[in-house]
Amino acid sequence: MRATPQRCPECGWIVTDAPVEGFDLEKLREDWPTTSIACRKVEPWEELVIVYETDNGWLAQLLAEQFLARGVWCETTRTRRTEVAGAVTRSFVHFAIVVAKDDSDAALAIMARCRMRASSGTGVKAPSEEQAM
Repeated sequence: MRATPQRCPECGWIVTDAPVEGFDLEKLREDWPTTSIACRKVEPWEELVIVYETDNGWLAQLLAEQFLARGVWCETTRTRRTEVAGAVTRSFVHFAIVVAKDDSDAALAIMARCRMRASSGTGVKAPSEEQAM
């Protein structure tokens, strides 16, 4: 398994750079501020809003860590649902990231920063002016 570049050598999980729910995994993993920004204190009476929901716990954790590193207080809530169909039981976990309403615009901007950019054209880079001459 260690010689397989598409698999994690520790757990065997398939490693891919394909976007997860539209997010660029490389940006989520690697693009961190040089110094963390302290989060402001959220008062108990402030309204909280859900800025993102997912069934992917890893994505929820990375987004929450990005928010906290960039000064946006957040909390990740986790709910479990179980479905029973005859002899088959399936369990689902759902995650929601909650922020203070006043910080929701900053949270959405952080999410936009981590999203995949729409590719334009054929993906071939145009030569710069210096290269063209």
